[in-house]
Amino acid sequence: MKAFASLLLSAFLLMAGCSRQQVFRKTDLIGGENVSIVIVAENRAAAEVAIDEGMAEMRRIDAMTSLYRNDSELARINNTAATVPVKITPELFALLQSAIEASKLTEGASDITAGPLTILWERRLGEGRVPADSEIKRVLPLVNVHNIYLEEKESTVFFRKPGMVLDLRRFEKGYALSRVAAMLRSRGMGNAMITVSQDLAALGRREDGKDWRVVLPDPRKSGKVLAVLDLSDRFLSTVNNGVIDPRTGTMPGIMRSVTVVGKQGERTPLLAAALFVAAPEHAAKISKQAGVEMILVDAQGKVTSSSGLPLAN
Repeated sequence: MKAFASLLLSAFLLMAGCSRQQVFRKTDLIGGENVSIVIVAENRAAAEVAIDEGMAEMRRIDAMTSLYRNDSELARINNTAATVPVKITPELFALLQSAIEASKLTEGASDITAGPLTILWERRLGEGRVPADSEIKRVLPLVNVHNIYLEEKESTVFFRKPGMVLDLRRFEKGYALSRVAAMLRSRGMGNAMITVSQDLAALGRREDGKDWRVVLPDPRKSGKVLAVLDLSDRFLSTVNNGVIDPRTGTMPGIMRSVTVVGKQGERTPLLAAALFVAAPEHAAKISKQAGVEMILVDAQGKVTSSSGLPLAN
């Protein structure tokens, strides 16, 4: 996960005069990103236990799917799966199945096999430059979700090309949000907001009985607001920089900001990244097929919004 990126995501927590509901919150740094869990409940002890369990689940998923931890299950796949099929846990197998489906849905605009590009770009940017065209061309053949082979009976994964690297960071965040949301609901904590940097889950309502309010900044004008969204039982992801197009290996600069809102959390971060590198007409097609709503701000400042996401005046 990347370091915390600033975004004006604010839940207006207004205390109802005679309500017994209280707001409990905790923030932690997990996988390099700020994670926050806010719960509206009556019972402090139960809420605090649920928050701690949610944070523990976030850490567990990061430990399983981290690209940068040598002891993660994903690292074992990346280090071995081009040589022999790697037996993995049923949970990670199911996650990979879902991630592959989501990657295919974007028609290449997002691809979980883009790890070689991620590593190349991070190394070169750390050196103060961008990758050379020749370097990008060398690793592009390794980026293709169709080169992952999953064998369900044995629960194994195999790479058809040596040098392939899975990068699950965007899908991992959506999966973690979905898991923690389900965990909180199962513990009777149905009014909550979970945030991981620019991705969030808004469950139920805040303590005054109204939907959670999320404020999106306008990337075109400092201090201005692009949209104010009232959300309940929805997942939101925003992307505004640093997205590599897995089809070309470049950062195309088509968009300045993309926000995706949907009912299913697993895919929203991955879809937001896909829309960020897609032409507007392709983005509209992807969002429609995926059943999500979107707000796009392109490089020229033009805004495209789904009807269900009103823009600020």
